[in-house]
Amino acid sequence: MEIAVEMSGDIARTLPTEQDAWWFLAEQYDRTVNLGGLHLQLLEASSLKMHVIEYEGRRSEDSYVGKRNPGAAFLEQARRNLTAKLPDSLVDVVITQAFILFAEQNMPAIDALRIKYATHFHNNCVRSGAYNNAERWQDVIDEIESRRAGVGESTMHSFANPFYRSPSDDIEATYAEGVLAIQNGDFGTADHALRRAAAGGHVSALYNLAILHGNGLASPWDPEFGIECFYKAADAGHPNASKGRWMMEGADRGGFGTDNLTRFASQMSPEDGLDAMIMLCACRFIEVLCRQHDATDAVIAYELDAASISDDPAVLRYVERTGMAHHFYDGGLNRLEPGSAADQITDALNNFSVAMKRAGFDKRMVIVARCTIIGHLIRVSRHGSRCKPLLGVQQFLAAR
Repeated sequence: MEIAVEMSGDIARTLPTEQDAWWFLAEQYDRTVNLGGLHLQLLEASSLKMHVIEYEGRRSEDSYVGKRNPGAAFLEQARRNLTAKLPDSLVDVVITQAFILFAEQNMPAIDALRIKYATHFHNNCVRSGAYNNAERWQDVIDEIESRRAGVGESTMHSFANPFYRSPSDDIEATYAEGVLAIQNGDFGTADHALRRAAAGGHVSALYNLAILHGNGLASPWDPEFGIECFYKAADAGHPNASKGRWMMEGADRGGFGTDNLTRFASQMSPEDGLDAMIMLCACRFIEVLCRQHDATDAVIAYELDAASISDDPAVLRYVERTGMAHHFYDGGLNRLEPGSAADQITDALNNFSVAMKRAGFDKRMVIVARCTIIGHLIRVSRHGSRCKPLLGVQQFLAAR
């Protein structure tokens, strides 16, 4: 153990740059995992818990760094030196102990470094459209930040934990009124109070409005307003909005991906209700796809024609509230050309609905989500002036 302690200090001195330190962590973690057995047990008992995407197969000389990592080179030389002093069975154990001690002694700096590199790779993935890997890098960031904050899991629904405090006592009191109303289940009062606080510049009020208008607790339900509040909160530096910005920007470009839409739908929990971020992204993504491919009218006609033959009074009431004339959508189910953009977009909505059902949502909640996505599409289209405001989840289900 004394040898490992001495080596751990030497490791730090061999890593002059942040780049060297990060690649050393990734490489050595991967090597230790691959050793398995006792080495893996020692690693699992330590405070260093790296995600697979951070370390698997990483070698600095094979990357954009293009050269041997000095920390890895130091440990290779140390291994050769130790072989002359210790039994072979102990050499790698000492190396593993030294690596873990180095990590434990420098954990705050390591956490900061991992967040920095995870953010770098996450942003690269977003720019290249690799949204699956972007989400995996976001998981790295969320896990470290949650642990540093002393909480088990991060959640979007952090209504009662404001990031921002207004310098105005009146605005702060109005924000507090909104939060209290949320806690009491009075979402109408919450919506009004938070709007007043947001108008006074309260950043957390903006974020909470995005949640209310993303998950359908507010009624009228206005996804466009929710998206607007989300971006304003992100621009003002709200941490949760900033974390999710890449998803919304992907939806805004039409590059979110129908596969991602399905996958995120499958990850929603019926116990938590509709996920605000997923619903806002779904509304914007479908809107942008329809606009990019001139498919808006065809998709609306298809969806309303299907809804008009429902045996659910709430769905029939929804069709009426859209204000769309019967002749516009009549026969829409049969007008889609196979393989057309509109056909592919409605397929994406079908997959979204199936994913929600498989996640455990009941039929009526799936209907609410889909009708809201199409209702948003109508409201932002040339037909928007005819459409009445969308109803929140509870009000939609109660409509007769």
